[in-house]
Amino acid sequence: MIYILDHRDAIEESRRDSSQILLLTISTSSQPDRIIAGAKIPLIDISRFPIQVILNQGNILPTLSKDEKEDVTKRQDLKVIASICSIENEQQQERETSSVKMIPCQDTKDISFQAIGYSKILSGGSFGIGVDETIRAPFSLGLTSMLQK
Repeated sequence: MIYILDHRDAIEESRRDSSQILLLTISTSSQPDRIIAGAKIPLIDISRFPIQVILNQGNILPTLSKDEKEDVTKRQDLKVIASICSIENEQQQERETSSVKMIPCQDTKDISFQAIGYSKILSGGSFGIGVDETIRAPFSLGLTSMLQK
């Protein structure tokens, strides 16, 4: 789930701008700088917050091997970053250079809101889980303004 902690009016105003996106990037807690999955949602398509996001196999980058996918989905804690950012500068660069970035908003000055959280693996007899079972806990991210930082 992704929700707003502060400056709700600023996000509501940003929703009218077609260059604003909600970007989710996912990495493992053991390799937080290696993005393995994600999603890009135009902010104009989000009717209201909070929103629930369900990621699936289609969100995993194709560069991961079958074994890596298995390891990530069943054994690794995940670091999840949600950012609201402008892709206007990147769209201009794409028009000028004809090259498309795989992961937008790498420049922090384009990010207006951000949240970081984790989706943990729970296993083996804790929290009412069977000894040989594992489940993934959902992530919950509260977006905070980066504008005044």
